[in-house]
This record gives sequence, C-alpha cells and structure tokens, in this order.
Amino acid sequence: MPRLHAWLRASIEMGNYTRAAVAVVLCAIAALIVTRKDVGRAVRLQKSGSAQLAASPKKANRVKEASARIGEAMVFPPVPRGPPIAQQRVELAARADRGDAAAASLLAQDLHFCWWMLEQANVQKPDYRSPNEPRDLSAEEQQWINNWQEAQDFVRRNASYCEGIEASEIDRLKASALLAAAKLGDEEAAVCFTTDSMFYARPIAADGRFPAERDDPELAEMYDAEALQLAEAGVIRGDWRMVSMLDSFYSAGSSANPFGNKLAAPNGEKAFLYGALRELGVTDPAWLERIKETPMRPSEYGLSEERARDLRAGAQQLFDSYFRDSGPLPENLALCDM
Repeated sequence: MPRLHAWLRASIEMGNYTRAAVAVVLCAIAALIVTRKDVGRAVRLQKSGSAQLAASPKKANRVKEASARIGEAMVFPPVPRGPPIAQQRVELAARADRGDAAAASLLAQDLHFCWWMLEQANVQKPDYRSPNEPRDLSAEEQQWINNWQEAQDFVRRNASYCEGIEASEIDRLKASALLAAAKLGDEEAAVCFTTDSMFYARPIAADGRFPAERDDPELAEMYDAEALQLAEAGVIRGDWRMVSMLDSFYSAGSSANPFGNKLAAPNGEKAFLYGALRELGVTDPAWLERIKETPMRPSEYGLSEERARDLRAGAQQLFDSYFRDSGPLPENLALCDM
C-alpha cells in the first residue's frame, strides 16, 4: 500500500492523470478487497482447465494478512542472487518449458522483482509544499518522502541485477513467467498473475476508460484465457484471495474497481456465490456485526430469495469442502506476496 500511495501522489504531481487513475483504483482495491460488506452495498474487488497445478496441503498461513499501512516504512522485495536475470532468463525459461517447477518459480520471482524495480524507478519525488505557501511537512508527508528516498536507494543498489531487461518488454516477460510457474504448481505465482489482470485485462475501451499505457492486446488475450481458470482453481485450494478476485470479476463494477469486468461479463449468481463464501470466512465479531447490518440483498444481484438461498447453500458446501482448514478470512489480504 505505501508504494501504491506514493505512486498515486507522484503521478498526480507529474500531471500523468492516466497513471494516477490506475493508482487510485489499485489503492481502493487494496483497501476494499476484503471489506465489501463493511462499506454498504458497493460491489467491489482479482489451477484448473489448461493450468495443471500440483495439489498442496491446506495451510492456515497460506493467505497472509497485509501489514502495510499508510505512513509505515517501505517493505522491499527480496533481492535475487546470482548473475543478472538477462543472463539467466533464456535458460530458466527453457527449463520451465521442460517442466522444471523450481526454474519456473525462480524466473517468475526474479522478473517480478525487476518489474517492481522498473516501476519504482519511474516514481517522482513527492512534493507537498507550494513555493508560495511554505509550511512544515506533516508526519505522514515526511514518511512518504522517506519511503520514496528509501525506494530510490534500493533501486540504485540493486539495479545491476535487472540490466538488460527493458521496460517495454517487462510486462510480457513477467506475465509469461508467472503463468508458467502457476501451471507448474506455484500458488503465489497464480495469485500474482490473477491480480495483475487489474492492469492488463483487455485493450482500451471505446470510451477510453482503460489506461492506454497498459493497453496490450497480446497480454489481454493471455489474461482472458488463463486468469479465470487460475482463480477458480484457487477456490479448490482454499485460497481466500482467489475468492475475493472472483467476486470482483463477476461483479457489476463500482467506483472502487471500474476495471473489474475485463475478464468476465457481470454475473449476479456467481458474484453472490463468492460474496456469500467470503462472508463464511469472517470470524471477527465487529466485522460480523457490520455484515449483519448491511446484508447481501438478492435483488441487488438480480436474484430471487429462493435462488439466493440455493447459492448460500452452495457457498456453504464450498466452505466445508475447501476452506475449513484455511483459517479465517483476514481483514487485509496480501494479494501478491512475491
């Protein structure tokens, strides 16, 4: 979250309002992805089929709770070891093509790291004071500046690892590597690929709502073909992150996630099903009380009361089959923890 907010502030200050719009959406999604019932009826937010995923045991700690909060210090990704990724990429990709899951995961992690580095390198220093209105910075503003400086220092210290990887190619390289690792059983890669659809799901719409800087038909085709299957398979693994993403994919959209329909047409039944499943994972008393105060109303999903009861029964069956050992739904999900 801190780096998303820093990106938002910097984008506005640069006058890059398309990029700022993306940052607004991602900040909103990060904040709201697990609090849909807490804020009323706003409908919000992202290994089966062609993706053959290895079975894994249920783990209560699989879904981590996001610890980042506004104003906290930056948390940096682990720095890869070894020669620059450009020197290893072809060999690792070839090994992944031969079914080497470890090579696939390593390549995905390293390209994800370089994507993060390239994103950070483009963030401008936040500037909160007008020359005509000198004032002291607030503690939060100073923390944002400190975060920016720490990120830039981190990028400079570790830039050599990503030498030879161009910004123009990183999106496709990262997506392909994440997908390959996901198909070989890497659960985190599957989650990261699926959540990335917030950026890349489809080309720009006729009204220009989708940011042109992320407009890539080839990437769009990849996400359209694979992300839903990965998310649905995540349900079978008992992954709350994938439940939240599916709820978003099938929703009718909202100001918090205007890009949420890029992977699937709105589907009231599926949105209600996954929303009901999420509610079954809540154990916090205050959160449960908020759900009680703002219940899911079938009419808002185009459903009859009878059909809603059937879907709640289906959600209960999914919960009993796949989520009993997954632990409760965290209030703050770490969407992509790579």
